[in-house]
Amino acid sequence: YAMSPNGSIYFNPNDLSDDFSKLSLATQSWLIHELVHVWQIQQGVKVVRHALFDRRYRYALKEGKAFFQYGLEQQAKMVEDYFLKREKGEACSDLKACLPF
Repeated sequence: YAMSPNGSIYFNPNDLSDDFSKLSLATQSWLIHELVHVWQIQQGVKVVRHALFDRRYRYALKEGKAFFQYGLEQQAKMVEDYFLKREKGEACSDLKACLPF
């Protein structure tokens, strides 16, 4: 498990790595997901408060719907999915168009 309640990522010691780039894409994408939560905190979002009430990870991209209109876990999942698709050489322009960075 991992969590990022205050702008730092806390991994279970069994899941921590000195170099995530040497690990599987799935594990790298997990780090990306947690880094999105760090970024959300840097944007002033109260991640812990939101996490108590909204744990939705699944999302459906809707044309015209801004990234910030999705839930916090959905935002992190979107960036995670973009990373995975890009690394696998899969089409991801729909996700890229929605991301704010």
